[in-house]
Amino acid sequence: MSPTVSIVTPVFNGAAFLADHIASVQAQQMGDYEHLIVDNLSTDDGPAIVRQAAENDPRIRLMQQREMQCPAAARNAGIAAARGRFIAFLDCDDMWHPHKLSAQISAMQRAGAGFSWTGYDIVDVAGRPLRRQSVPAKAGFGDLLDRRLVIGCLTAVYDREQLGRLPMPIDAVPEDFCLWADILKTCAARDLPVIGLPEALATYRVHAGGASADKRRAARVYWAACRGHLGLSRRRAAWHFTQYALRSLAVRMRRKT
Repeated sequence: MSPTVSIVTPVFNGAAFLADHIASVQAQQMGDYEHLIVDNLSTDDGPAIVRQAAENDPRIRLMQQREMQCPAAARNAGIAAARGRFIAFLDCDDMWHPHKLSAQISAMQRAGAGFSWTGYDIVDVAGRPLRRQSVPAKAGFGDLLDRRLVIGCLTAVYDREQLGRLPMPIDAVPEDFCLWADILKTCAARDLPVIGLPEALATYRVHAGGASADKRRAARVYWAACRGHLGLSRRRAAWHFTQYALRSLAVRMRRKT
């Protein structure tokens, strides 16, 4: 019998976080899932940790890539192997709150939703709280483009029965943003509800890095995604880019005050 949810986790040298990550999935109040952990040629003890967990929990399945690929390709391998109706994503250094799946899947089933997302907490590498990412209960394609909607990959779930197997684009970045845009457009075309759960139901871990460089790169890849993968005209892309930039600046200013 197929599980209700397939959880897709790409991993590369994630041994430091895998035990907590797997435990947060096993602690779910909704236990009808399979956990597909796709290893991308790790050189640490990560695969061994997954194998040991799988020996005691048949819901866990280790999939190993034959060659090094991008995280989107690893996620796509998990999507291709998924048996569940609902596809959920969770990276190896992130965690879920115990009622995440039960609340989100129940809400989707009640609404007949094709796609959903939730709020999430943001912590540093040591697990210290930094801030909370809020999300709207209702939003669409334009909200995603204008940054009125921020979808954390660790919170996204889509209904494979209604949408089919939708992979992450490998030739477009940011891959997750492009997939959410594809899903929102598809749901709108098929008149399928999409819903957000404002409650923070997951924990996202931020790693050290060049914040200013990341912001510049985020702007570049956002523009490339709008013009390339999404095929927006230069005028429409410029409009959404301006909204995106203004909201990003407003968010940074609020965090400083």
